[in-house]
Amino acid sequence: MLHHGGKIEGALLNRHEHASTVYRIGTRGGHIELAKDRVADVIVQLSDQFEYEQVAPTYADTIQAQWALAEWCRERNLRNAREVHLRRILELDSDHVPARLGLGYMHVGGKWVTREKRLQDAGYEFYRGRWRLVQEIELLERSSKLQQNQNEWRAKLKRMRLGLATDTASKSYQQITAIRDPHAVPAITDALRSEPNQNVRLLYVEVLGAIGAEQAIQSLVVLSVDDADAEIRMAALEQVERLDPPGVAIGYIGLLRNENNRRVNAAAFALGRLGDHSAIGPLIEALVTVHEYVVRHGGSTDAVSSSFGKDDAGGSGSSFMAGGRTEIVRETFYNQDVLTALGRLTATAGFGFDQHAWRNWYAIERSRLQTIDTRRDSNQ
Repeated sequence: MLHHGGKIEGALLNRHEHASTVYRIGTRGGHIELAKDRVADVIVQLSDQFEYEQVAPTYADTIQAQWALAEWCRERNLRNAREVHLRRILELDSDHVPARLGLGYMHVGGKWVTREKRLQDAGYEFYRGRWRLVQEIELLERSSKLQQNQNEWRAKLKRMRLGLATDTASKSYQQITAIRDPHAVPAITDALRSEPNQNVRLLYVEVLGAIGAEQAIQSLVVLSVDDADAEIRMAALEQVERLDPPGVAIGYIGLLRNENNRRVNAAAFALGRLGDHSAIGPLIEALVTVHEYVVRHGGSTDAVSSSFGKDDAGGSGSSFMAGGRTEIVRETFYNQDVLTALGRLTATAGFGFDQHAWRNWYAIERSRLQTIDTRRDSNQ
């Protein structure tokens, strides 16, 4: 920084010459000498790359000098510059082992082979900053294309939804009802979560049913159990019933063991509608469920904490509070929706919530059906 306010940037070439009365400064155009009494301050901002540009020309074009410069670059993590000088060494001496190793060569079968060549021979390609197998690249590209399609559908569905509130509502409605692309499912599912208008939400449910792809069915199953709106839950379940995809009951059966007792009953209701008799055994086990939650007493109010929350179990819940004492509460639920589903699937409800009686009946029923099947096989 000069006294009159000017500034000169460059490499201080004689910074170790403390007795010197001048500053010798290297610049891109050469170097200048500046009397120290003209300088108000010196701000050191060493840049490895800038320093390299200054010192590189001072190294001779010999193997030893180029190796020394390559090591200088390595110490400063200047990889590209180091590679330039290692390759220059190989131009001067193609059998220079340290330079070969520094560039990633290996001596294989009497030949020097680069790491890149070894990877290429093994079926790898450099893609997105890494060496990857062709199969992995195909998967990444497919995933990228899928994500792109899904994002495009989010933008298109947003435009269509905005159109429902304008003079072009009829056209937008027709566009939405015409959607059949499975790539649109994530966009529709996300829109369902945030949409406040029930009629529009019901429209989205219909479109998911019309698409009918596996991902659309999964979304409908979740909606039929979890949505806060009973009408949406029923509409989603009706679509699942209509589509009747193979194995759909398995997802609902899994929910019979859920920590959230509301989900247990919602899944049971769906299973009763679907009429899959493979659900009878799991429904019997879900007739009566026991859920545990932690109650902490103390402070101005009591607090409830659970893996599902007491409000999920039919009570009122709040956050876990500090202070006071805690207790684990076990609550037993007699699940009416489960009993109703069993009645639909078995044409009997005479055992009520008596799981022991239901288990005995089911064991006898399975044995009877197995005997009938055996007789059929022998007659054939």
